[in-house]
Amino acid sequence: MEEKLKVLDLFSGIGGFSYACEHLVGGFETVAFCEIDKFCQRVLRKNFPNTPIYKDVKELKNETNRFGRIDIVCGGFPCQPFSLASHNRKGTEDDRYLWGEMFEISKMVKADWIIGENVVGLQSMGLEQILLDLESEGYQSQVFNIPAPVEQIIKDKDYSLLPTPTAHLAQEGGYPADWNRNDCLTTRILALENLHLQTGKVKAEFIEEMMGYPKGWTQLDESD
Repeated sequence: MEEKLKVLDLFSGIGGFSYACEHLVGGFETVAFCEIDKFCQRVLRKNFPNTPIYKDVKELKNETNRFGRIDIVCGGFPCQPFSLASHNRKGTEDDRYLWGEMFEISKMVKADWIIGENVVGLQSMGLEQILLDLESEGYQSQVFNIPAPVEQIIKDKDYSLLPTPTAHLAQEGGYPADWNRNDCLTTRILALENLHLQTGKVKAEFIEEMMGYPKGWTQLDESD
């Protein structure tokens, strides 16, 4: 039996990288998650019950010797320092700038591959330093600009800068309150028969589908 590639999933959210690696592609095994949000931790615990979850990258740095050598370190490190939605971007001066922690962990586990995900604003603030960091350790880098699906779908001028709603927010009622399929969705989306929208609320199932997750991925009960 071929040995699986080991993945260390940082800033894991609800487990998108690991879901793709383990279930869509196959041949990968996630050895640990690191995620501070409690709701996301519950989603990870439900869908990956045998994988340990660390709450903080600084805590994880003290535990990396448990994992041995890791093939891939992946993660969507915090975007707030670079996001164009902010009127006061601070980049590396922001307290939430955690690329350095991700890079240090990658070096500690001697990762062959590092996959980082962030907002487009990183290209104009922070990307150059990240590429220099990677080059300093002998990594060859490639940058991909992948449009967010919701950005392409929502064309109404009032919501042109609307961030992608998360399944977490959707379960709490979603936003904006007057999001209406007749006003805000393009013909492309209206043609899909299995969307889960209702006036005034974006359902979690819709967000899961838009983001490529199986239905029910974020649905929790008291035991989760």
